[in-house]
Amino acid sequence: MQQHKSALDLLDGYERDLDAANLELQHARSQMEAAEQLVVRERDSLCAAFAQLETPALPFRLNRDEVQELFRLVNGYEGLCQEQAIQELLRTARETLARPLQGEFYRLKQLSSQQQAALNDLAAKRRELEQQEELPPPRSKAVQQTRDLLKERGIPHAAFYELVDFDDQFSPEQQALLETQLMETGLLDALVLPESAKEDAAVILAEHPDHFLNLENTPKATAPVALRPASEAPAWANVADLLSRISSLPEGTVYFSSNGRYRQGAIQGRSVALQPAGYIGASTRRENRRRQIAALSLQIEEQQQQIHATLDQIHRVETDLSLLQNGYEQRPTTADLAACLQLASTQRAEMEQKERIHEDRRQRFLHQQEQANALRAKLLPLTKDLPYERNAETYEAMAGCCEDYQILFRDISTEKQKLEIAEIQLNNLEQQLDELNDELLECTDRIRFHEANLRKTQVSIDALEEYLNQPETRALAEKLESLRQELAQVHERLDGAKMELALSQNDLQHDLPDLSQRKERLQRDMLDEERKRQIFEEELCHGPGQPGRNDNELWKQAETAKNAIRQNDRNLGLDRLRTSLEKNVRDASVLNSYRITLNPLFENEDNLLRTRACIDLYPNGQRMDLLDFIQYIERHIEDDQQLLSMEDRRLFETILNQTITTKLSHRINNSQDWTRRMSGIMEQLNTSMGLRFSLNWKGKPADQQEELATRELIDLLRKDPAVMGDADRDKITSHFRAKIAKARELSRQSAVPATYSELMRQALDFRNWFEFQLYYQKGNSDNPAPTKRELTDSAFNSFSGGEKAMAMYVPLFAALSAQYAAASEDAPQLMALDEAFAGVDETNIESMFALVHQLGLNYIMNSQALWGCYASVPSLNIAELWRPQDADVVTVVRYHWDGHTRRMEEL
Repeated sequence: MQQHKSALDLLDGYERDLDAANLELQHARSQMEAAEQLVVRERDSLCAAFAQLETPALPFRLNRDEVQELFRLVNGYEGLCQEQAIQELLRTARETLARPLQGEFYRLKQLSSQQQAALNDLAAKRRELEQQEELPPPRSKAVQQTRDLLKERGIPHAAFYELVDFDDQFSPEQQALLETQLMETGLLDALVLPESAKEDAAVILAEHPDHFLNLENTPKATAPVALRPASEAPAWANVADLLSRISSLPEGTVYFSSNGRYRQGAIQGRSVALQPAGYIGASTRRENRRRQIAALSLQIEEQQQQIHATLDQIHRVETDLSLLQNGYEQRPTTADLAACLQLASTQRAEMEQKERIHEDRRQRFLHQQEQANALRAKLLPLTKDLPYERNAETYEAMAGCCEDYQILFRDISTEKQKLEIAEIQLNNLEQQLDELNDELLECTDRIRFHEANLRKTQVSIDALEEYLNQPETRALAEKLESLRQELAQVHERLDGAKMELALSQNDLQHDLPDLSQRKERLQRDMLDEERKRQIFEEELCHGPGQPGRNDNELWKQAETAKNAIRQNDRNLGLDRLRTSLEKNVRDASVLNSYRITLNPLFENEDNLLRTRACIDLYPNGQRMDLLDFIQYIERHIEDDQQLLSMEDRRLFETILNQTITTKLSHRINNSQDWTRRMSGIMEQLNTSMGLRFSLNWKGKPADQQEELATRELIDLLRKDPAVMGDADRDKITSHFRAKIAKARELSRQSAVPATYSELMRQALDFRNWFEFQLYYQKGNSDNPAPTKRELTDSAFNSFSGGEKAMAMYVPLFAALSAQYAAASEDAPQLMALDEAFAGVDETNIESMFALVHQLGLNYIMNSQALWGCYASVPSLNIAELWRPQDADVVTVVRYHWDGHTRRMEEL
């Protein structure tokens, strides 16, 4: 009844949930339909926006095929894949439009550079002409050097054109023709020398290229050329005589006729004037100079106009590129379409979820309805014969009465079972009591019987102990035990003897054929052993450096001699031993002064290593064997060490009495001041992360017992040498001697030889006496006064990325700032960083720049990705090296950052 009632209540609740899910499903379907209509409208709007880009007048425009492809992509737009295709198509369209403009831009830039270079060349030529008083005819550089050399040595000389002038009756055309004839024959710029200077000039002209005028052997002309001596011509030139030998008629060997024909020795020809005269006559030269300057000025003006025209074209191309970029940046985007698709997707997912919820609730309602019907079907046959009302309350009351009856019945049954069990247990206990009484009687009888037997046994034991304690009985017992042990030993020896006998018989049968051969070998071995023993005794008593025969057994002395041989030399043959000995003797170059020799001793016998090589040396002309020489060297080493200690003491006293201690103290003081300045700068820096750093230059403790601690050593060095006591001098001497000995030992271990001066330099290097310790303080609002801690590896590893960057760069920048603090106020504080701030993220790079500007450092940095455009940088000049694709040049693009905006500078 209760389950049926609960099932009906649950069925009502499921029905209400099903109605609510039906309403929510209808609402979700309407929302999804609205979202899909919005997607359609947005697709149409985006297609219309792309269609407008087909207008030819727009800077950023698309062709028909591109627009059609965009329509296809927009209509099929679903997400990232289509978005990438759309952006790639638009980017390709922009690059297609920008490529000719960029090519034109770089072409115009290159053209502008070429035009500017040409303009600079023209301007330089004009300045050169303006600075020159007169213009010489075209001549080679070597010829000009020859003229300069003549002038430097004071040899009088002049060019032919400088010494003559045109006749006043000559027309400009005739002047131009005559000057052209003289230039083509080489007479125009030929040297004219006085007779007194021709010998000196001949020496120079023998080594340097040039040509000079020589008309001595030319007869005078009947009609000389229409030239006259210049008013400023020197008297030594004898210009009138030269002109009288040049004819204007076609006669002689040198003539220049008015029809353009000429002859100069073996050369004949005809000239045509292509430009006015410009070199003969001072007024002509001035006019020529003015004419060339005017021509260059005209060329410069034309070049400037071309440059302005090129710059205007560059500006138009830049404007077109800017308009193209702006049009590309203002292109239609798919953001609204993506948002609509996202909304539609969300609504579709929500509708599908509502459908699943509705279906779940419907299935739950039907299942619950089936369960309720099944319970009702089960309930009807159970309650049709009962005279009770069919409701849960009535049947619950009757069920309670039945349960009370069942409890009482179970209690009565339990008490009845307990009573039956108690009666059975009582009968069992009475039966056990009877059995125990019978067993008690039996035990009492057995105890009495055993007590009687015990008394009898005790009497027998007492009689036996009395017999065994008699002396003769104990002696027999001990003898019997001894005989048993001897018998066991005899049996063991008998078994061993039987086994040895069997083995001996077997060996005898096996070795009987070789017995005679073994006997012969044994005799030879005995003779060989006796001969070697004699040789060893002889060498032991007479060999160089041998101790002689003593009380020890001979085989022990032989073992001692064998152990004295190096392990690597024991397996070497006779030839290799001798070769190795001779090589070592040759390599011992330091012993050459002692006349080392090898003298043979003894002779070989029957393949025995009998021969010995005795090594003799002659220190101070006295012969010694090797062992005596070693003792001699050891004594001299001790004496030299004593002398060296005395020399060290005198050397260190000299160091203390001279200026080295003053220099050391001065440098240590400077280093300590620099460390304090650096630490003060770091402590005053306010980083963005609340980190403060400080530095300590701490003296090292003594490494050895003879050394001094750094603090004690510096105190002694700062004392006046004149008032320093012997005890202090001994301390300093012992300290540096221990340092030098340690450095010498390290040099010996590393197989890198070092001179005494190098060892002394290492000992006096005060930088090795100290070590740096870096400390940090990390404060915040909760801890305004943090504790100073040493920056160990573990502390550094616990820092964040920005804190690690601060820990690396703050000491570096502080060291630079402290070093520059010693310079004058107007000195630049430069710093150069390669791959600046590599591995530091963007947030912390700005803090690095703020730190650099806080210290007032000027810097030059290069990087692949760093721009330096941060709010903490008030002003910055940037140069970007840019190489277009497939281009042969690298362009320097300059920018300027004013603290707010980065702008490209004009080229």
